[in-house]
Amino acid sequence: MTSVLENIHSRHSQIWNARVASPLCNCCGKAVHLAERLQCFSQVYHLRCFRCKHCGLHLRVENCQRSTDDSIFCETHFRRLFVAQSSYVFRHNQRFVITN
Repeated sequence: MTSVLENIHSRHSQIWNARVASPLCNCCGKAVHLAERLQCFSQVYHLRCFRCKHCGLHLRVENCQRSTDDSIFCETHFRRLFVAQSSYVFRHNQRFVITN
C-alpha cells in the first residue's frame, strides 16, 4: 500500500514541480507570465510593452497594426509610415495588408 501511495506522490510532485517555460515578449525578450500577457498577431507581449514603436502610445488589440518586421504601431503612425509608401492597400479583417 505504501508503495502505491509513494508512486502517486512521486508522480504528483513531478507534475507540480515541472517548470513550464513562459513565452518571451516580442518587444523586450523577457518571460511573460500569464497575469501580464497580451497576445496579438500570434505574438506575446507584456501589457506594459504593447506600445506604438513610433510614439510610445499604449495600444489595444483593436487599434494596432504590425509592420513587416513585426514591430507594432498605432493606426495613425502605421498609415503615415507605411501606407503612404504603397500604391495598393487592402483592409482585411481590421488589419492592413500592403502589396507592392
